[in-house]
Amino acid sequence: MFSIVVHLEGPDSYSLNKAIDGHQYLFDVRFEDGELTPKVPLFDPFDTEFEVNDVIVDTSVIWLKEIWSKLDDLSHTLSVTIFGDEGYGTQTPAKIM
Repeated sequence: MFSIVVHLEGPDSYSLNKAIDGHQYLFDVRFEDGELTPKVPLFDPFDTEFEVNDVIVDTSVIWLKEIWSKLDDLSHTLSVTIFGDEGYGTQTPAKIM
């Protein structure tokens, strides 16, 4: 499955990430009680003509840029880099600011 997770970097990254510990997962797909939560389509990565993981990461980049643009104060003061784990995504790393 996949997750969209926030990781903060900086001189005190341990304390920063500890402070947001309960809020790091923006989106988290997993199996719970035999059910996919939240309900998302399943793809067999070996039976598609496209790279499913690239599509998930690229769509997430678009989604995160849209959300970030709506944050008034923070969106102008913090630098953000979006990346896909294991190199997935055709638009990553993507910088905001």
